[in-house]
Amino acid sequence: MRVTRLLLLRVLWSFLLTSLAASVGLAAAPSGVQADLDQEWENQFASLQTDLADRGRIAAREAQTLRPESLILPADRDPVDIVLRRTAALLADLKWH
Repeated sequence: MRVTRLLLLRVLWSFLLTSLAASVGLAAAPSGVQADLDQEWENQFASLQTDLADRGRIAAREAQTLRPESLILPADRDPVDIVLRRTAALLADLKWH
C-alpha cells in the first residue's frame, strides 16, 4: 500500500512540476535532477509520515497557524491525503485571486 501511495504522490508532483515549468517557459530538467527529485519525494513522504505520527505537537500550534490547511487534520490517513488536500487548497486560493 505504501508503494502505491508513494507512486501516486510522485505522479502528482511530477504533473504539478511539469505544468509549472511549462507555464514559465522552462525546458526539461537536466538528467541529474531526477535523482535529486526522487530523494526529495522520499524525504517529504517520510516527513509527512512523522507529522502524522505526532499530530498532537502540530495540533498544539493550531492557534498560531495562519492557514488551517497546513495542519494535520483528523481525516488525514497518510501523506498522500495531506498533499492532495493542501494542493486542492492551493488551487482554490489561486483561482480566487
